[in-house]
Amino acid sequence: MCVWRRLKWPESRSNSRLPVFDVRPNASIHGWRDFLVHPATITIGLLTYATAREYSDIYGQQAEIERQLREALRDVSVAMGPL
Repeated sequence: MCVWRRLKWPESRSNSRLPVFDVRPNASIHGWRDFLVHPATITIGLLTYATAREYSDIYGQQAEIERQLREALRDVSVAMGPL
């Protein structure tokens, strides 16, 4: 397991404004299971990020299509006049 240690500033970039998370495993790697936990965790994180990004893109496209449809309906209702 990994432990989040306190937030610290990078020594090489003392004038940098972004802090760095220091994440290190608690113990050394003793077997295949310990070894595969880290790449599996990174893979799950990347897949989660990619899925969230895809859904946000789809939502953005849907909102744009709805906006265009509302504009088209407004133009049609203005062109037809009162009923």
